[in-house]
Amino acid sequence: MAPVDQDEHELDLGTHVNASPEQRHGACFTHAPNLSDRARHHCTLLLNAMGKAGFTNYGTELWHFSAADHYDALIAAAAARSLWATARR
Repeated sequence: MAPVDQDEHELDLGTHVNASPEQRHGACFTHAPNLSDRARHHCTLLLNAMGKAGFTNYGTELWHFSAADHYDALIAAAAARSLWATARR
């Protein structure tokens, strides 16, 4: 599944879904520095929409998300530990 516009054209995310880092010079990473402004905008829309729906992004693949599984729990626990450590300072 890939995000599309109102005319069902696939949005430019800077890389094809399931492209490897080697194929796209690292553009598959969530915060890849080598994306065009347009691709970065589309990626931000996708990340915000999925995050608001409760999904956790895999940082190595901007199109990959999870919810209510081991990866999601691991990321949530790491974020909670980070917040706890910051609050204790």
